[in-house]
Amino acid sequence: MTVDTAALLDGATLRVSGLAALDPAEVRRIMVKYSFCRIRGLFGAAEIRAGLESLRRGFDPSLDNPVIGEAPGAVMKNFQKLAIGGTMQSWAYRPRFIRILYNPLWEADIYGLHGLFRKLAALRNRLQGHPEGYAIDTVDGGMWTAARVQHYPAGGGFLIPHRDTVISKVNSDAGIEQFYQILLPLTQKGVDFERGGGFVELEDGEGQRVYIEDNIEAGDVVMYDGRTVHGVADIDPHKRVNLQTMDGRVVMFASLYKDMSGDSRLYAEYDHMEREAKA
Repeated sequence: MTVDTAALLDGATLRVSGLAALDPAEVRRIMVKYSFCRIRGLFGAAEIRAGLESLRRGFDPSLDNPVIGEAPGAVMKNFQKLAIGGTMQSWAYRPRFIRILYNPLWEADIYGLHGLFRKLAALRNRLQGHPEGYAIDTVDGGMWTAARVQHYPAGGGFLIPHRDTVISKVNSDAGIEQFYQILLPLTQKGVDFERGGGFVELEDGEGQRVYIEDNIEAGDVVMYDGRTVHGVADIDPHKRVNLQTMDGRVVMFASLYKDMSGDSRLYAEYDHMEREAKA
């Protein structure tokens, strides 16, 4: 049976007038029914477009670091790396083609995105029952806001289907009962890229793939939880790859990460957990 993506996404959409008007219980209801949620009304199209242009102005391709090898605390500073292939710092084998730009909120605002990151982190905190400013500017209870941009380059940027098992486990270990992976697209399909994009696989017994970015507008927030199988289909594979640009698909995250800068053994712990989940 063919899925009506527009109708499905409309059912999974929560429209709000601002953060104070957002009801976490309503988000939970949508997540239970659909395994993903779209929130509309928290961000405006103009500020999203301005954020993308600011990122492009601040981007420096010469700062790309290798796929692996950084110190555990490197991502707690402004840090940029390529994530190509399947060998990662601490995760199970998960092929991808992404550039990741970490921009913690205590570091220099080199991309002009801190305002958007703060709003996204405040949304996360409201949904997870924390004070609005929790772990945004400081490490709180061993957790910090991994404000970052993920860039899927035109020419084949992708991420295979997966569940966010590790980050869900990290949040659970920190006593956070409700985990959500919240992302804010800075690009729009049909405007910034032509083919591919984010998808979810429905828990309908058939695993039908729904390309949700076919119906995402600038300013929409998309959310998954630890149950949701999701990924990114190849971005504009008909184009030539040019890693000197910020062309393709770009999304923002403000996830809670564990401060592992002082204990590299935690990498091995969560890597083992991921491998067990995949077995």
